[in-house]
Amino acid sequence: MLDLIRGKAKLRNYSTYDLEWVPGTYELRICGVYDGERYFAYKSIADFLTGQLTSANRGRWFYAHAGGMADIQFIFDEIYKSNDYYLSASFSGSSAIIVNVHQGKNVWHFVDSFWLFRDSLANIGKSIGIRKTGPKINEANEEEVKAWYTNAPLYELVDYNKNDCVILWKAISEFEKYLLSIGGQLQKTIASCAMTLFRRSYLVKPIETNKGLNDIVKKSYYASRVEVFNSHCENARYYDINSSFPYAMTFSQPGNLLEILETLPDYLLDDKQPFFADVSITVPDMYCPPIPYRIENRIFFPTGSWRAWLTGIDVVLLLQVGGTIDKVHEVLVFEPLHDLSNYAMDLYTKRKQSVDHFERITYKYLLNSLYGKFAESEFKDQIHINPGLDVLQKLDRDNMVMPGVWYEEREAKIPHQHVPISSYITARARKTLYDYMSQSDEFHYCDTDGFSTDSTYDESPELGGLKLEKIIHNGYFYHPKIYKLEGATPDGKQLRTWVKAKGFSLGKGHESHQRFDTLVRGLELEINRMCRIRENLRDNNLKPRDVKITKRVKFDTIPKRFTYPDGSTRPWHRDEIVID
Repeated sequence: MLDLIRGKAKLRNYSTYDLEWVPGTYELRICGVYDGERYFAYKSIADFLTGQLTSANRGRWFYAHAGGMADIQFIFDEIYKSNDYYLSASFSGSSAIIVNVHQGKNVWHFVDSFWLFRDSLANIGKSIGIRKTGPKINEANEEEVKAWYTNAPLYELVDYNKNDCVILWKAISEFEKYLLSIGGQLQKTIASCAMTLFRRSYLVKPIETNKGLNDIVKKSYYASRVEVFNSHCENARYYDINSSFPYAMTFSQPGNLLEILETLPDYLLDDKQPFFADVSITVPDMYCPPIPYRIENRIFFPTGSWRAWLTGIDVVLLLQVGGTIDKVHEVLVFEPLHDLSNYAMDLYTKRKQSVDHFERITYKYLLNSLYGKFAESEFKDQIHINPGLDVLQKLDRDNMVMPGVWYEEREAKIPHQHVPISSYITARARKTLYDYMSQSDEFHYCDTDGFSTDSTYDESPELGGLKLEKIIHNGYFYHPKIYKLEGATPDGKQLRTWVKAKGFSLGKGHESHQRFDTLVRGLELEINRMCRIRENLRDNNLKPRDVKITKRVKFDTIPKRFTYPDGSTRPWHRDEIVID
């Protein structure tokens, strides 16, 4: 049941912590903690745990920015060695986003604040009027960085560390105040904050959720559209859609299931009544097909015929572009839900009216974080360190990673999981992007809520309007989310070159361009970075350490579209797509 929350909002007890260590050797120099009034500096993790994990601090949340990737590893290692605590950690990718530490009846929570504020600490500090201090060092120069952390006087490190802790604590405090003022409550991640706010202040009546229904509708839930249509462009423009997903929320969403049909009545095709259909379809020959097709967890937009579960948005769009519904197998019709529209419009209005920079960022985070929460996976990865008998009885011998450390994939109950909403919102966002590109004389690339085009569009600050992001003199699109743009800022006054390679550490400045050129030549990029927790566990280790890895772009995989020698493309026919 996706139900209303009626209880009074709680004030959270939290501290912020930050570690300073020598790069490469991981020799800890300072562990700092700030609780809103007092700052503590510890020389060891053991001292930190003894000083902070007290009965007086029972239930306290300890935030570290991006701590789930780095700082938490020091805590993992110390707890594993001491055997005085039981630790359980929940992961998202390679980040331990929520870590619970138990000792008897006491429990404390370590939280990665990057999942609350998806930005650098320096930018967070700017938004609340506090400058991040620290060494004036080019971060690409590893030797200078290492020398500073090794040789900086302790008082200098303490001042630097304290300032970082204060920035994060005050940002969380301001965020909590804004949440409380609009009826929300601080949670451990921004997505949970958004969902709690929605259920407390905007959800009008409960929505019945159903695992069987969710499993069916997941077949219609596709990722955003990211495609290369032409590998090169000149004298183009790159536009972004303002708050594409919040805009998608302003339309009717699927609420409670009303009925199951065997046909597709005409009234469903007016785009007002949410529905999902199991249909056999044909997408005609065309340059930019609108309907996604999934094979081996990859998404294509081909022509041809196939059977699929589609949202009503996809069905209507298919018919508008000349496609056909060859057979209807089943139709799920839902009650229209407008509560998300109220959420999106209200927060967007508050964001526009606010004169406070951090408040505007708060509303932006809340607007962009809600829709995916309705499709939260029920399968959770967990690591247990020093588990007690009650936990061990639930585990199998095969779950042991190394002595004292256990891995578990558990199935959790997600009462707010209602996949029809997430599926409808992503489909609407894809349609908005498709509609804009269809108005273009020529387009070269698209990525979720933006596209490169030869055409000029009117701009609008409203939800769903367009904003000119870049003027492109020469654009090179090598792969989805891998491109180089030579051009200028929207006003044309500042020349810029942008390089992007998602999933690769490019660094900054000249180094980023060198690394990018290495990648697009198909060569391996060597990266020296902190070993991730899962990588460490594979080597029966929990100590923080560096690891050297090599990565390259897999240009040998089948591209999203058939590419001609001159860089132009066409869509695949569904029968041409073969995944090795």
